[in-house]
Amino acid sequence: MVAEKFAAAGDGGDVWKHVILAYAKCNSHDVSWQASIAKKKRDLQAAVRAKIPSCKVEVPVVTLGGATVSGEGAGAMAAAGKAKEKEGFDELWTFLQTAGDLDCTKLQPFEGADVKWEKMIKAKDEAEARARASLIYIAVLAKLGGFLVFLFWRAFMLPRYVAFLLASAIGAYAVHQIVTCSGDVPRTPLFGAALALLMVNMHTVADELLILGLFVKFVGYETMAYSVRHSYRVWLEPHAGPFVDAAMEKAGPLLQAAQEQVKKLTVSVAPPAKPSAETKKNL
Repeated sequence: MVAEKFAAAGDGGDVWKHVILAYAKCNSHDVSWQASIAKKKRDLQAAVRAKIPSCKVEVPVVTLGGATVSGEGAGAMAAAGKAKEKEGFDELWTFLQTAGDLDCTKLQPFEGADVKWEKMIKAKDEAEARARASLIYIAVLAKLGGFLVFLFWRAFMLPRYVAFLLASAIGAYAVHQIVTCSGDVPRTPLFGAALALLMVNMHTVADELLILGLFVKFVGYETMAYSVRHSYRVWLEPHAGPFVDAAMEKAGPLLQAAQEQVKKLTVSVAPPAKPSAETKKNL
């Protein structure tokens, strides 16, 4: 986790110069932890270097304790390990005092096992959606074509009084389905009721956008998106791809300049920072 968080700080290994490890419960009244403690420290340092390739230094290892005992003979029992217990805290304090500054401006997000599994599942779902789109994109495009024909017919060929009649008929059917259904209301009558309200052309773009939203919701956003992308890759990209890439290459500097201008405007219109309590006191 430490290596991932500080991967972009310095050369990626500077963070290990600011890390110290400690054995806990090394109390003065218990001398069993002192057995082969030097070898244990060396083994732990070697294990850290072997497990973490970015660690190129000998990470210090100290022993810490602080528990006390009471009762008869407690003083004599604690005297044996008191010096070693104090030695561990002295090493820790010296390390903290001599450690330099650590750059924390480029901390990277840590991805634990749960995040990695979530990404794997999302990648699997996306691959399945792309594979499904390659099989059904013809049907989706046919529905999209029929939808565009419907919009053209509704806008230019459908008389307004006929539109009112169709809206009334579709609305009545939707209400009948909703009233007579038992249990959960199916979505088809709901879409029908919404379509009935939008059957009459209002001579604005808003109603067409609402009908488009209903159509995408009915087909499925992911199905629609992956089907359109797959059809573009199969039919249009071999012919229009070079022209699109050339246009994007030319537009790249313009888009970057526009983003920089937006950032400057955002900074210029940002409200001034509120003075801290100490500043107000000084004023």
